[in-house]
Amino acid sequence: MTPTSTAVRSLLMAIALGAAGCGYTTLSALPAQEGQAAGASTLAVTLLENETTEPLLGEIVTRRLKTQLAVAGPWRIVNASDQPAWLLNGRVTGVKTIPMAFDADSRATEYRLELRVDLTLTRTADGAVLWSGRELIGAADYYANRDAIATRQAKERSFHDAGQRLADLVAHQLSLSLMAPPSPGASPAAGR
Repeated sequence: MTPTSTAVRSLLMAIALGAAGCGYTTLSALPAQEGQAAGASTLAVTLLENETTEPLLGEIVTRRLKTQLAVAGPWRIVNASDQPAWLLNGRVTGVKTIPMAFDADSRATEYRLELRVDLTLTRTADGAVLWSGRELIGAADYYANRDAIATRQAKERSFHDAGQRLADLVAHQLSLSLMAPPSPGASPAAGR
């Protein structure tokens, strides 16, 4: 990939994320730990706090993040007890259900579910915050009908879909951060 195409891709992604209302801060690059290749390192994802009334959202999003980051990045996912070089932690701050379509009787038949999370990536050696994402949104749609159980099952599936979209977004942002050339005299980014 040429430097020009990388710059264009990074610019387009920044515009898209800005339009989506996703707040994030990039880091210049994840420096390698002693004895490791540049950018390759160990990363632990802690169980996200769930500040919502929906059960298990912290576990769902955490599982999706671990899986996606293991596939997408140059890092190796480990447990926090394994003394990783990097630690990703955060919280699920909200769930919003928005009616999107209605039937002839004005009953909602389709909903958009939005999960919101705050995440922080820190270097375990010194606690430096190297990246943070505030109010990151993962969304998924689901259909409702007169069967309350089927509607609840559809909503629960959408939690997983929205969690996957969040995980995709985070993996992409961290990958972009790894590709970004360090700015002269720049210090690691701090969370907002």
